Amino acid sequence: MIHLHRAGQSTRALDELLPSLTVNILFHFSEEEVLLAQVAGGSEFERQHWALHHAFTLEIDAICQCRSTQSDPQVAEKLSVYLAHWLIEHIRHADQELARRVFAQEATPAWQPKKNESTHNPAQMFLDSCLDAVVQIDAAGRITASNHACEHL
Repeated sequence: MIHLHRAGQSTRALDELLPSLTVNILFHFSEEEVLLAQVAGGSEFERQHWALHHAFTLEIDAICQCRSTQSDPQVAEKLSVYLAHWLIEHIRHADQELARRVFAQEATPAWQPKKNESTHNPAQMFLDSCLDAVVQIDAAGRITASNHACEHL
C-alpha cells in the first residue's frame, strides 16, 4: 500500500488493502483471543486486551467511512499513521504482556494440552504471529514494511 500511496495511487492502494486488511485483522484477533482465553481467561487483562481489539476495528471502520468525505490520499495517510502507531504500541505493550503470561503459564507443569486439544506450542504460535507483525520504521517514522503475510496487498 505504501508504495502505491507514495506513487500517487492512493485509490488503488485503498481498494486493494481495505478488504484484505479487514479479513487479516479479524483472523489475527480471533487467533490471539483464543490464546488470551487460554492464559488469561476471565481476567481484567483479557477484557482490556479484547477492548483494544474492538477499539481498533471501530477506528479502522471510521477511517474507511472517511472515504466518502475526504480524498483517498488523506484517507491513506490517516490509515498509515494509525496503523503504524497502533501496531507499535499494541505489540510493545499488550502483546508483550500476553507473551509474558504465555511463558509464565508454560513454565508451570500444570499446563498441559487436553486430549483433543492441538499440541501446538501456544508460545510459539504467539511468537509466530508477532513475527508476522514485525514492522520497520523509516526515518520519517512511517511503516515501510508490515505483516509479511499481507505482502500480496
